[in-house]
Amino acid sequence: MGVQSMNLPDVRIAHVLAVGVADAGSGAPEEQRVVHRLMEALQGTPKFQRCQRRGDALFLAFKHDLAVVFFDSPESAACCALELVSPLARIASPKIRLGLHTGPIHCESGGDSPQISGISLAVARQIMECGDAGHILVSNAAADLLSQFGRWSEMMHPAGEFELANGIQLQVSNLCKGGLGNHSTPERFLHPKTEAKDPLIGRSVNHYLVLERLGAHAAELLIDERPTALCGDWNVVPEDRDVFSARATARDAVMQPETREAWRWILHQGWTDALRALHPREEKLYTFWDYTAGCWQRDLGFRLDHLLCSPEAADRLQAAGVDRWARGEEKASDHAPTWVELA
Repeated sequence: MGVQSMNLPDVRIAHVLAVGVADAGSGAPEEQRVVHRLMEALQGTPKFQRCQRRGDALFLAFKHDLAVVFFDSPESAACCALELVSPLARIASPKIRLGLHTGPIHCESGGDSPQISGISLAVARQIMECGDAGHILVSNAAADLLSQFGRWSEMMHPAGEFELANGIQLQVSNLCKGGLGNHSTPERFLHPKTEAKDPLIGRSVNHYLVLERLGAHAAELLIDERPTALCGDWNVVPEDRDVFSARATARDAVMQPETREAWRWILHQGWTDALRALHPREEKLYTFWDYTAGCWQRDLGFRLDHLLCSPEAADRLQAAGVDRWARGEEKASDHAPTWVELA
C-alpha cells in the first residue's frame, strides 16, 4: 500500500476512518472495481484533500477496503465520513459503510513510504464491518472525543457493543443526522443477547438466570411478613419508557423478553416498585447514563436501579426518588443514587 511521505515518530494517537462497501459483489474483478471506486470517492472529499495537503492525513489501501489516518482531530475523520455519505459526494457510493476509531498507531519511516500499523487500524475496520450500507459507526474512544465538540453530541446514537478478539467490549455509536448516514440500527446489533460480560467477575452472566434465582430468594423473604426493601442495580429495564430508545437498545441484555419476564414474576409475588408507584407518569425516570457518546449530556439514560418494597414496607412508603444531580458531579458513578423513605 502506498502512503504520503512524512517524518513521524514511532507512535502517535490517530483517528482512523475505515471505508468499505456493505456488499462488494463476488469475484476478484468486481472487488477491484469497487475498491477503485471507493478510492476515487475518498480522495475526492474536500476534507481529505485539505488534511493531506497539510500532512495531517495518510491514505491506506487494502485488498477489500481503505482507511485514512488523521492526525489532527477526530472532527476531520467525522467530517470526511459525512462528505462520503452526502448526496452531494463527488462520486456516489450508496453501499458505502464506515468505521471510526481513535487510538495509537505505529509509524515506521522507511524512505518515501512510512509503514503504518497497529491494533487501531484493525479496530476501525472491525467497527466498519458491523455496519450496513450508509452507516458511520464510531467507537466509544472516538465518540468521547467528538462529544467534547458540542455539535457532534446530537449526531451520535448508541448502536450496540461487540467483542474484540482479545475479549475487550467496545461500545459503538451510530453517527447520523437528517439525510446523512443510516438512522436504523445495524443488523448485527438487532439480534437478542441474553448474556453480557460482567466486569467484576470477568465472565459472561445470563441476566435471566440471575433474576430467576433472586426471585426465588425474594419469595422466601415475603414469608416472614416483615418490612423489607430490595434495592440495587437490577440490570433490567422494566418498560420501553424506562430507556431513551427501545429500538437502539433492543439487543442489550437488560431489554430481552426473558429478563423482563423474570422481573414481572418477582413483582407479581407482591412486591411494589417504589419509584413507579410514586412517579407513575414521569418520563425519563432514569438512574443510569453510560460514560460513552455523551450519554449524560444528551440524557440517554436507562432505569436499571430499582427499589422493591414488600407489602409491609409499601404500607410505610413515604417517598422515593433519584438524585440525578450526583451523576453530573466530577468523577461520578454512571449510576445516580436511588433512594426510598419509609415511615
